[in-house]
Amino acid sequence: MEARQRAGKTLPALGTGSRGPATIITSVLQPETAIFWMIDHPDLMHRFSTILAEKMVELNRVLRALSGNTAPGWWITDDNCALLNRPLYREYCYPVLARVLDALAPGGARRYQHSDSAMGHLLDDQYALGIREVNYGPTVDAGLIREKMPDALICGQLPPFLLRNGSPDAIRGRIVSDFAKAGQSGRLHVTTAGSLAEARASGECGG
Repeated sequence: MEARQRAGKTLPALGTGSRGPATIITSVLQPETAIFWMIDHPDLMHRFSTILAEKMVELNRVLRALSGNTAPGWWITDDNCALLNRPLYREYCYPVLARVLDALAPGGARRYQHSDSAMGHLLDDQYALGIREVNYGPTVDAGLIREKMPDALICGQLPPFLLRNGSPDAIRGRIVSDFAKAGQSGRLHVTTAGSLAEARASGECGG
C-alpha cells in the first residue's frame, strides 16, 4: 500500500463487501461446533454475532476512509448460510447483516448476495434485508427467486457444469426455461449460478 502511494497510484476502493456471517462464523469455528453452540450456548453465540457485526462495520469504515471510498453499497459472499436452517440464520446471521447493511449500504444502495449453495429456504430473510441483486446456487430455482424477490436482479441461474459440459441445445433450453420463470419482466442476467470450474486435462470434472 505504501509503495503504491509512493508511486503516485491511488488505492482501489476498499470496504465494499466481505464474506457473510455464516461463512465467517463457520470459518472461526468448525461448522458442527458453531451449530451445536448456537443450540446449546445461545448467549455465547449471540455475543459472538454482536461483536462480529460491530467489528465488520468498524474495520470497513477504516478501509473506506483509508482508500477514500465514499460510495455506499455492500456485497456478500456467504456459501455456508445453507448450513443453517431458517430459525438459526434469523437468530445469528440476520442481525449481523442488518447492522452491516444499515451502516455500509443505507437507503437504496446496492445490496448483493452471492452463494453457490442451496439456500432457497432463506430467500424471505434475504428480501427482508433489502438484498435486491443475487447470484445463488444452481439448485435455487429461478421461479422461486422471482416469487420471493419480485424486483430483484437475478444474476444466473445457468448451472456452471451445464455451461461447461452441456450441449448447445441443453444450454439454450435452460436459458429459455429461466426466462419463462423469472425473466419475462426483465431483471434476469444470463450468467452462471455460482463459479465455473475449469476442466481437468483428463476430461474429468474439476474438484
